[in-house]
Parts: sequence; C-alpha cells; structure tokens
Amino acid sequence: MRRDWLKPFFQLADTFRKAPRRRSDARRRRMDLETLEPRVVLAAGDLDGAFNGSGKVTTPATPFGSDTGQAIALQADGKFVVAGNVYGSTADVNTSTDIAVIRYQSNGSIDTTFGVNGIRYINIGQFDRAKSITVDANGAVIVAGETNNSGGNSDVFLFRLTAAGAIDTTFNGTGVIRNDVSNGFDDGASSVIVEPDLQILIAGYTVVGTGVSGQFRLAMLVQRYNSDGSRDVNFGSNGSNITTIGNQADVATAITAIGDGRYLVTGNTVSNGVQYTFVTRLFDAGVIDAGFGFSGGGISIISAGGTGIDYARSIQWMPIGRIVVGGYARTDATTGNQDAFVMRLDQNGLLDLSFNSTGLALYDFGSTQDDVNAVVVQRDGRIVVGGTVRAGVNGAFAMVRWNVDGTVDTFFGTNGLRVYSFGADAQMLGMVLQPADQKLLAVGWAGAPGASRDFALARFSSVREFQTGDPTTIVRMNRAYNISADYHFFTTNVAEWQYAVSLGLRDETSSVPGFGVYSGAAPGSSPIYRLYNPNSGKHYYTLNLLERDNLQTIGWRYESIEGFMFDTQVANTTPIYRLYNKTTGTHLYTEDPAIRNYVLTTFQTWEEHTIFGYAYAWPLNFSIQPSSPASAIAAEPVVAAASTTTVESDLSSDSVSLGLILDTSLAAAGLVDAPVTDALSTVVSASQPAPNASTGNTSDDSETPADIDAAFQAGPWDWIG
Repeated sequence: MRRDWLKPFFQLADTFRKAPRRRSDARRRRMDLETLEPRVVLAAGDLDGAFNGSGKVTTPATPFGSDTGQAIALQADGKFVVAGNVYGSTADVNTSTDIAVIRYQSNGSIDTTFGVNGIRYINIGQFDRAKSITVDANGAVIVAGETNNSGGNSDVFLFRLTAAGAIDTTFNGTGVIRNDVSNGFDDGASSVIVEPDLQILIAGYTVVGTGVSGQFRLAMLVQRYNSDGSRDVNFGSNGSNITTIGNQADVATAITAIGDGRYLVTGNTVSNGVQYTFVTRLFDAGVIDAGFGFSGGGISIISAGGTGIDYARSIQWMPIGRIVVGGYARTDATTGNQDAFVMRLDQNGLLDLSFNSTGLALYDFGSTQDDVNAVVVQRDGRIVVGGTVRAGVNGAFAMVRWNVDGTVDTFFGTNGLRVYSFGADAQMLGMVLQPADQKLLAVGWAGAPGASRDFALARFSSVREFQTGDPTTIVRMNRAYNISADYHFFTTNVAEWQYAVSLGLRDETSSVPGFGVYSGAAPGSSPIYRLYNPNSGKHYYTLNLLERDNLQTIGWRYESIEGFMFDTQVANTTPIYRLYNKTTGTHLYTEDPAIRNYVLTTFQTWEEHTIFGYAYAWPLNFSIQPSSPASAIAAEPVVAAASTTTVESDLSSDSVSLGLILDTSLAAAGLVDAPVTDALSTVVSASQPAPNASTGNTSDDSETPADIDAAFQAGPWDWIG
C-alpha cells in the first residue's frame, strides 16, 4: 500500500519541529478585555461581499461568443483557476471551440500575472471541451477533457501549464497529450486528479466491442500518467482500466483518491435502457477491489430516483470512512421531473443507513429540471450539493445542505436551499470548498437566454450567523476528548461535536455538567473567538478582538465564534473560572467553584487568573420566561427572524480543524503510531500571554498533558489543556 500521500504532512511536521522557539511581544504585555461593536457579517449561504463587492463575478473570456466556465480548482496561496470552453479564441472564431484557463485572485479579480493578462488559451483539435481541472503540489495546472475534429471521433486530452500559465513542455514534450484510447472511436475524460507524487489520474469513457461483430458500446475508463506525461504501465493494463458494468453503456464521471493508494470512481451504467449510479473502488495497481460493493464484482449499482434515470456527477471521501456521491435523478417518469440527490455509502460501498435511514436523500429545487454537478463535504460532516434551478428560460445557481444524519439543514438558506440569480440565464457546473474559511466557490456561465455567455463565479459563506438584539437560544458548550492526542475539543455546534465523536473522540458532554452560552449577542456580552494553530494542533479562545487579530499575524488561523459570554454577572449566570498552569502554559475553565478550589490547593503549578466571563451552568437551573432575553433553549444556534443587524462572526464556522480530523483518522487507520501534531487544546485568557504559532506554548513543558489529565480523572472537569 502506497503512503506517498502522507509525505506532505510529515514534511510539514518536520518544518514545525525545526522552527525556532521565539517569544512573541504578546508574552510581555497584558491585554484588557474590550466590548465589541456590532458588525455586519454573513449568514450561512450568503453571497460573500468581499468577493468582487457582490459575491459574484462574470468574465467574458473572449469577445467572440459563448464562454462557459466548466471547472474550478484551488491553489495553496488562496488563488484559484477556472477552465472552460470558448467558441473561438482568436482567428478561428465560429469554426472552433477552444479552452480558456483563467486565474483569479482570492478577491475575485483576475490575476494578470498568469498567462497573458490572466488567461491562457489552448487549441488542441477543432472542437475542444474542458471537463475538469486540478493543481499539483508545484502549482502547475492540469486540465482534462475531450477533443475531436470535424466529423471525427473524440479523444482524451490532458495538458499542463506552469504556475505562471505557460505551456509546460516538460510534460509529454509539448505540454499536451491527445490519447485515442479506442483507436478511432469515442473517448473522453470527465474528471482529473493529481497525487502528491505528481502522478495524474483521469476517469471517463471509451468504446469497446460487445463481442458481436460490428457492435460497440461505451465502457468506464480510468488511466494513470506519470509526472512527465508518460503512461504508468504499472496501472491496470498498460496504464488503463477499462471496465464494462451494465449491458449497454458505462461512463465514469468523477474520481477521488482515498489516500491509501486506492481510488473511488462514480458514474452511470445503462442496462436494458435503464440508467443507474455506480460506485467502485480501485487498488493502486489499477484493478477493481472485488471486496467492495453489494452488486458483485467490486461495484455498487444504485437507483437514486427510482425511475431508472440517474446522473451521478461528483464523489467525495470522508475521513470517517464514508463515501458521498451527488447528482440528480428523474423522480417522475411521466413528467420527467428530476431532483437533486446525495447518497452516503460506508467504506465498503454499502448504503449507510445512518444517513436519512436509507443512505439516500432527494431534494426538489423547485423546478422540473433540477441538475447537480458538484458535491462537497464540510469539515463538520455536513454535505452541500450545487447545481441549477430553472424558472422558465432562466436558470440560477442553487445549493442545498444536509446534516450529518441526512436531514435537510434548515439553518442553511430557506429549508436548506439557497438560490442565486445572475439576472439572466445561468448554470452552475462546478464547486469547491475553501479549506481555510469553509467558503464555497462555484463556477458556471451566465448570459441572456439565447445570447452570448460569460464565465460566471460566485462565493458563498457556510458560516452560522450570530445576530444582535435579544438572543433566541442558550446553547451548550459541547466537549469531546481525543484520547490518543490528549486533546479536549469544545464547540457550540452540535453537528461539529457529533462529527468529532463519530471520528472516535470520547463523548464528554452527554449526562455531564457543563455550561451554556448565548447564541447571539446581547448588551454586555462579547464573542468567544476560536483560533487554531496549524503548527501545534491547538485551539485558542479569547474574548479580545485585538488579541485575536494579533494571533493571526503570528500564524494562528481564526476559525469561529463559539457564542457570546457576559463580561459582568447578570441574572442566572455563574462565573466561568479560569486557571493557568504556569508550567505547561495551558488553561482550565470550569463553572464549578469546588473544582476550582481543588485544583488550586492540590496542584502547585496552577494559579488563578481573572474570571473569563459569565455563562449559564448546564443543565439550566432556572425557567425561561417569555420576557427573558432568551426565549428558547436549542441545541443549534438559530437566527432571530426579526433581527437584521449582525455582529462579527466566524470566518470558518461549523468546522472540525484539520489537525483534529487528521490525528484521529490516521491513528484509527493504524497509519501513524502517534498523532502528527500535538493536539492538546488550549483556551488562553485575553489578559494573559498568548502562545506563538511556532510552538503553541507560553513556556517549556515539564508536566506532560497526560500527567495532568490522569490527575483530573477523579471528577468531570470542565477543562481544556
């Protein structure tokens, strides 16, 4: 089993270990708490105004005609590249379709340092169609699709551009591969991915004989290429896996890597005129894993809509060992109505019955011709599919979000659905999730019906919204514990907490005392900012905006607001005591004065710092009156319908940190003996020195986290670190 995919993580860990332990100015000064003014931020699914001022961008890739943004990929520096199809790029207007690759800055403006003024045109054959794009570890851009000449058959193509947008002639000598797999019949690539070792895989289709003279059919095609563009002869048969599944036609539409040398492929298979979804798994050697699936031969065949017309379009792998497939399916054979679908399978290809009781969920966008072309999985396990909804001649971008259990997430848009109009006809064809801030980037086209089209992009928030005015909920601060990493994880997001527990963290919330905070801002309250140190794997919580901003300048990543805590005591609240371990640089938080007293008298290394704030002991020991600022108790923060003003909220809300997922999933899979990062969580006071991102500690550790944790096993300690 190949482990190449782990190299970047280990290299990153080595970099952090070698980083000098430097002292930050924050360690030499004390910061005072400050009350924050209201600020406007995004609700889940809102267009991001920081993206081109409106959340939407349209780009005429050529002045000649119809331009279609087809696929999108992120770069490590926050920029992103889009590949699409243009009807003539230069003198061959009206006689050829070419490919345009455009690079954008993170704010939606075109990056003019790429290609020529931000665009690179590619002309391979007479009719070129880009289908998928990816970026490798060196920043090179790889595009795959199909090409053909007038009256001819289509071929697979791949091309690679340098990070500057020039043709990379080290790839196959010309930068371009045109592959006639079936020797004169139709071939095409629908999806492309690149491995950390720079090998490239494509999935699509080719034509094979049926065994009857003169009869042919489509078959699934998966190929692997080396970084120099040569075919990897160790994969499948001379670099290709060609498989027939149904008795008529098979087309692979998406491929993804699990990370252990295996790959997941989805697409559609046709038997006796009925089109189903298929999912299969390939070994590193390019052969199908016969132990996968419930339909025999290493393949799962599923009917999503029940009428036998499915269009599977996208596949994602979840670190908890689940497979997510999205697309659309015909749900009414008489009217032809088609709806969005998402299905979740377990790691062996069986439908995951913990998802919507059946492993499958459908959603009607509201038109008869809904289509879905992308699916993403947020770090909290919630699933978003993106596509198009039509109202008459005009289409619009549309997204729907499901919770971890398969129910529609009613906190996202209206009953889980968000629709975004470009004021004309439009279609969404691709979508990615920005890992740092969990924002969603979508690409497609927009234009007047029947007229010329432009590349169309939009960026959306996936955060929760906390609003000013009377809060509507008191929410529990949920806690989970990573045993192997000695890591306590706190969040007010129930979906995030449940996802952490499903990853193997111990439930330290159910039937255990704790405390609750407001889901919205009230006079006298401050946001609880959560930050993440990618070097140490630690979390850091503060009520101080200045401290939050300073931490970001030294490498911490701002993740979310975990709720609102009062600065002074109000009715029914209790102090949240904050203790500091001067040896380890960690903090302890508890609402229980008995625990506070025990720690201070038993452990000489702990000292008391100022009270962090005031919150509600959980379970609540008072009755909520209709006139109270809190009119309900809920497990998930909700938005007050009558409120229109917002306060600054999380940039990457509803997210389990990568360090948390990585440590747990790798250890559970037996791929590492110990966590990659020191995932001990810390909550640091706004008035105490903050850790430098290069080390994550305020002092050298002499008392191990395991020692402290063992000493605290006598009680249900509400502590972090």
